[in-house]
Amino acid sequence: KFPDEEKSLSRDRNLNTESDSGHKKCELIVNALGKIDSMILASNLHQLFRGSQRLDLESEIIRTLEDSDLSELNFLIPKIKLGLLMYKIKGPNRTALLTLLCKTRLADLAVSSKAIVLDAVQQMRLTAHSKSEHFVRNVILKTRGDDLSVLKCLTDNKGDFHSMHKLLFNDIQSEGIRESILKHIQVESRIQRAHSTLGTAKGKVRDVKAWVKILSDVDDTLLSSGGHFPAGVDTSFPRKQVYPGVLDFYRELDLGRNGPNHWPIRWPGNLVFFKRSASYLQRHE
Repeated sequence: KFPDEEKSLSRDRNLNTESDSGHKKCELIVNALGKIDSMILASNLHQLFRGSQRLDLESEIIRTLEDSDLSELNFLIPKIKLGLLMYKIKGPNRTALLTLLCKTRLADLAVSSKAIVLDAVQQMRLTAHSKSEHFVRNVILKTRGDDLSVLKCLTDNKGDFHSMHKLLFNDIQSEGIRESILKHIQVESRIQRAHSTLGTAKGKVRDVKAWVKILSDVDDTLLSSGGHFPAGVDTSFPRKQVYPGVLDFYRELDLGRNGPNHWPIRWPGNLVFFKRSASYLQRHE
């Protein structure tokens, strides 16, 4: 196993320790969010009462997160549908929630929790809050070294289209904020590379892993298209069949030549799939 990764993952596991109080707080937040989500202000008669009740529920959720200790907070974040929560909470309470997670308690968040926060902001849409881009920048700029590499991997490995590339080049509109994030990533990568070049203790630990981003197509690369246009042309295997040996090939590329024989527990891979639509191909022929 990778020593630095095991240390980081062990820390994350400790931060996500379950407790009775954590479960109670989780149940409270989930129930409150369920009530907010089910509220439909169908008439002016109900609007005043429901609006006041909604604000009370939002404030209760934020207070619960504020009062959570480090372990409880990291236990709660993966379990409370944070993307839905950010989308449903409005006005000053949305600002309070973003400030809490992206600034006030940011230092208490595990890398995996930071990735969930970034994903939640993307689900909410950055345009939904005037300071969203500033909050995103703060999360990324406060993450350094191997933690930054892991954060980028986790952001890309969620199984949806909200990737780090989309975040930086589509969601963020401010060129200044985008450039500051890209500069931070570049600086941190140079520091990591210097450790490897100089053969420092940290560099030797880092060199166990390849640290290579693998980009792969899906049709006729991972899966056979069976010759079905426009997916692909290969008819040597049935449609949707995984090519023999391709998963092992991806695994070895990701582990690198100095990697372990077995995949480290809970370590995120560095493999990203992309798939172009027929309309995209027609526009770029």
